[in-house]
Formats: sequence, structure tokens, C-alpha cells
Amino acid sequence: MATPMQAAVVSIWGEPPTYKSITLDAPTPTQLRIKVLAAAIHQVVRSRATGKHYSASALPHIPGVDGVGTVTTTGETVYFIALYAPTGPFAQYINVEKDDVFTLPEGADPALVAALMNPAMSSWMALRCRVTISTAVPFSVFVLGATGVSGLTAVQVAKSLGAETVVGAGRNTAALESAEILGLDTAISLGDETSFAAAAEVDIVLDYLWGSVASQAMVSMLKARCNRNKALQWVEIGSAAGQDLSLPSAALRSANLHLLGCGPGAWSMDELRKEMPELLSALVKSGMKQSVRVEKLENVETVWNSPASERIVFEP
Repeated sequence: MATPMQAAVVSIWGEPPTYKSITLDAPTPTQLRIKVLAAAIHQVVRSRATGKHYSASALPHIPGVDGVGTVTTTGETVYFIALYAPTGPFAQYINVEKDDVFTLPEGADPALVAALMNPAMSSWMALRCRVTISTAVPFSVFVLGATGVSGLTAVQVAKSLGAETVVGAGRNTAALESAEILGLDTAISLGDETSFAAAAEVDIVLDYLWGSVASQAMVSMLKARCNRNKALQWVEIGSAAGQDLSLPSAALRSANLHLLGCGPGAWSMDELRKEMPELLSALVKSGMKQSVRVEKLENVETVWNSPASERIVFEP
């Protein structure tokens, strides 16, 4: 039986969602009905709401890709992935496939989990499923784009997974200082004539920028590398500085450079599901931090286009 509820609904691609009454179908035998406690506006959530993201194709559209809630039949508090759910979590209730629901660790803050899990997935999946590392051998990480939410989280994820040294680069000086508090060992301020020498010897690059910035960094680091036979695993995650990159062919011939991508397709949903319990545990045990602004879902239309300096989390 369909259930009436309140939800944020996008009726026109690119327009802010409006808060209105809708009905939610009964869950199928493979789904759980979840009462939503918290769901965040991630970058992918905004992208889907424009209608330009590959995973959003039909109107009306209820935003959101994940969240925290309670299973209505058991009262258990859970984290859930809703990327492929029929409706999004910017609503009072949602039906989610049982395989995409994960028990929340004791002591977890629902709003913080909702804010951090999506940005944490990118660096976690890169380090766990895309690169080759051994926790028995010290390794170092360079976060290119360390001042955004995902980049700041990547610093914390890298440390939680045993990185001995984490170098980070970004333009926002204040955010770089915050990154140092969160565990960043060396900060590189991006500018017109940036030196990437401090990152030349790292083992892994988590790249949230791509474009001309990544091209400059890549060439500079490879030239400065003491041992060019030592593998440099470069993981492309985001493209804040451009969709395309120009790279001299010599960069690939003259060094042991591995170019990889990280996202759905580069890893499978089964791999993601397997990693979720440990990521949730690490988020709580390591005390990962993020500035969170909690808002009531009924205010979604006025809050939607707020600056993204802090992660906005909606509570129905």
C-alpha cells in the first residue's frame, strides 16, 4: 500500500526542489522501508538534480544518494546507499534494497555520517580497490585538491589506512591550515608557478582536480623524482580543474607512471558494499571530522543554493 509522506521534489531540471506531499510505494520483498534521519547535499546530488548526471533520467526527481535512518520494522539505525533506489532520501521515508543497508556503528553521529560517507568513499575506494599498497610497507599519498570536502576527507582516510606521509595541495590557505590539523604533513599552495617538489617522492596521488593543474603537477613531479622506476600510482577521482588533460608522451615512457580512475565502473557495487562496514567503522573510530550544517528538509528550497563551504545535511 502506498504511504503518504513529505519530500523534496525536483519538477524541473536545474530548479531547486520544492517541499511537497507525495506517496511512496510499499517496499518490495527485497527492500527495507527506512525512516530517514539525515541526508546530505553532496556534489553528485546537485549534479543529478540538474538532469545532466547519467544516473538521473526521470522527473519528478527526489534528490539524494545516501543517508542515515531507522528500519521501520526493527528500529535499527543504519546507513544506506540510494544511488539506484526508485526515490531519493530527501524525504521522510525511502525504500532501499537490503544489500545497500549497513548497520551504523555504536556512537556514530547520524548527521556526520550522512555528511562524510559519500566524500570518504572516493578516497577509501581508491586506496582499497584501485591501487596496490601493502600496509606492511610505509607508503605516502599526495592529495591534489585537498581543500574541498572530499579532499579534506581524503587526508583523514589516507591516515586512517596507514599512510606514513600525506601531502596536500589547494588554493584555499585557510582550508590547507584545517587540513594540517586533520593530519596533513606537508601543504602545497597552488598558484601560477607552483613547485610540486614536496610531492615528488610519493607513492600514490589522489587527484580531485585533473585538467591543467594535474598536467603541471604530473610533469613537475616526474622530473623531480629521484627514482623514476619507482611506481607512481595516479588516481583520477574528480575534475574540478578541467575534464581534459594534456600530457607529453615522454612522461609515460620515462617513468613508472600508472594512470587509474576511481568511480562506479572502475570498481563494482559488490566491491563497494564489501567495503562499507569497515569504512563506517573507520569513520567513527578515527574520529573523522567535517563542518556540518543541519537544516530541516522543509527549508530545502531556500537552502539548496547555499555556498558549499560546509556540508548541508537535511533532517526530515
